[in-house]
Amino acid sequence: MKIRGDFVTNSSSVSYILTMNEDTFDVSIAQCGDSGTGQFLKFVKEKIKNEGTRTVLNDEEIYSLKITFVTDEARPIAGISDDGTMAEFLNVMRDLDINNLTNEELNSFLYWTILYPNYISNIGATRVETY
Repeated sequence: MKIRGDFVTNSSSVSYILTMNEDTFDVSIAQCGDSGTGQFLKFVKEKIKNEGTRTVLNDEEIYSLKITFVTDEARPIAGISDDGTMAEFLNVMRDLDINNLTNEELNSFLYWTILYPNYISNIGATRVETY
């Protein structure tokens, strides 16, 4: 059993609401260019926009998406470990081609980046349920 933050990741389910301001998120994508990080951020952006809800909050356009997953499904991609460093993450992401990953692998990696924050910036993740 692995303790993560204030909940147990022993096959528990968790729900998060992801939030994004498209203009701000586009800055992150532009900074990453065509690297694996840029490709992954584009995947995250499209997922939130296509599956989520558009809202205007304090005169700002915000997209939000509620996702629920089993914490055991949250996995890093090959070459990145749960206790790895940012340098390890960036080295793997620089050369990653997300076209070589399945949707299941991309979603598992997205879940991992939510449980292990600090790898993606300019996106909000608020935990709303654990069961």
